[in-house]
Amino acid sequence: MPVTAAGIAAEQAELDAASRLLTAVHAAVIEHAPVKPSLLPALLITHPDTTERTVREAIWQLLDNDVIRLDDNLALILPGSLTGL
Repeated sequence: MPVTAAGIAAEQAELDAASRLLTAVHAAVIEHAPVKPSLLPALLITHPDTTERTVREAIWQLLDNDVIRLDDNLALILPGSLTGL
């Protein structure tokens, strides 16, 4: 599949939207932990950047930076939580 300027711009727009969602995703995990990743789009429905893809990208960024973790049941938790030790 050829790379186009429009495709690159769309990908960058999605990454920018995910970056704007980072704080909201982190706050939702703090408030609702342990929370299944699939529930986050519904919890963040009022945020203008919320789509399943942008929420998923924000989750990956937070996981990569060890801001949140997955517990044994694949729910999102905060590092150091009892279920996340």
